[in-house]
Amino acid sequence: MPDNERDQILLGLIKIESVLNRLYSRFSAQKNFSPPVKRFWETIAHEEMLHADTLSGIRRQVNDGGINIDIDIKIEKLKEFITNLNVFIKKASTGSMSETEAYSLGAQIEANLNESGFTKLIKTTDKKILELLKGIENDTKKHRVILVNYSRGIK
Repeated sequence: MPDNERDQILLGLIKIESVLNRLYSRFSAQKNFSPPVKRFWETIAHEEMLHADTLSGIRRQVNDGGINIDIDIKIEKLKEFITNLNVFIKKASTGSMSETEAYSLGAQIEANLNESGFTKLIKTTDKKILELLKGIENDTKKHRVILVNYSRGIK
């Protein structure tokens, strides 16, 4: 894979995490949400920003020649993912949402899109990078389970 294509893919992954951070931050600022629900969304938003920061750090190391990674992600699939994510973002931009609607939308995003599926396609022998990627994957699984349960009324 050419270096510029690998860089574009890493930038796309960073963008996905950043967009999720902004969406979940928007949920945390909803005036009609209770304080515990706002804190929940703040936590999820913060984790998404940490994912973006982690991927940015990996990108820097790759670009500096510090690590060697192989990314088996097709740019077309990444663009398709971003297009689908934008559909969900538009749903969230239609004004005030209820807590249930926000949980439902978050569950749809985390369950249907599953951004951590991309991190599984990044291969390296660097144990620290593998650990960071596994952390993103574990957080995403946790988000999916929590949001699906909350959207079904299970807490």
